[in-house]
Amino acid sequence: MAFKVVIPQPVVEEGVNFLKDKGCDVVIGTGNTDPEYLKNLISDADALIVRTANYSADVLSAAKKLKAIGRFGVGLDNIDLDYCKEHNIMVSIAPGANSNSVAEHTIMFILMLARKAVIQDENTRNGNYEARNTIPGNDVFGKTLTVLGLGRIGRMVAQKAHDGLGMNIVAYDPFVSQDNAPDYVTMVTDFYEAVGMGDFVSIHMPATKEFENIINMKFFKAMKPTAYIINNARGSLQDEDDLVYALKKHIIAGAALDVSKDEPCVITDELWSIRDNLIVSPHNAGLTVETKIAMAMLAAEGAWDALNGKLPKYPAPGFDK
Repeated sequence: MAFKVVIPQPVVEEGVNFLKDKGCDVVIGTGNTDPEYLKNLISDADALIVRTANYSADVLSAAKKLKAIGRFGVGLDNIDLDYCKEHNIMVSIAPGANSNSVAEHTIMFILMLARKAVIQDENTRNGNYEARNTIPGNDVFGKTLTVLGLGRIGRMVAQKAHDGLGMNIVAYDPFVSQDNAPDYVTMVTDFYEAVGMGDFVSIHMPATKEFENIINMKFFKAMKPTAYIINNARGSLQDEDDLVYALKKHIIAGAALDVSKDEPCVITDELWSIRDNLIVSPHNAGLTVETKIAMAMLAAEGAWDALNGKLPKYPAPGFDK
């Protein structure tokens, strides 16, 4: 009997075709993330390919045959991992697939913030060419970028900013010593000291309880008033009430966000109504054409290996035995 693989939120055809070529019965959902919809959809699934929907214990308990979950990405905060361990459901991830894309998105944000690209676009379209004189941008050459979290993505951001833009790089990561950092990166052991050194501060830390709302008023007051914060990681890292206050009161110069606490974000919310010093994108930093293919393939391959009793190439942390 063929394995049934359910993909509640569609992925690119390369991942789907891989599973179909293996003889799997592939069911693709509509993208609806409502828990009741998910429970009905996955009820007889042998494996899931999951994206951003919430897979709580309640949702997963509806899938009595479930043996494997292939994550389209690396974030695991939306999957009840304890439930998966308890019920012998293998979870695999797709590390590295989106690292370059997210790093490039970060560099894009740095340049957009420095040159006030969004507000200048708006002024130009409205015929206000005088904005070229009244709203000057800044060079980033010689400026300091603070990277919070020097993992795979953080290192790529640091390398691109240093080698490509001529920026000075400061980093904080409790798991990386100066000896293990690139020679152009200055490691700082105090979190808020590192935050205060940056003209741009880019966060690449995991969405854990420890770091929830770490981008808060204390964080903003540690920043230079001329500095910008960039979050391409997870919405749970930012206290959005504090962020609204910091932007409106110009405690910091501005922010660029690819993520929000409650996605999809609502454009009428107070945060998203800020235009003069906030740039936003729809959590698409890691969704280039190339990245989507790589993530779909790794998720599909991981699920297929688990279904056949093999350890996936990239098991989630804690699932590698």
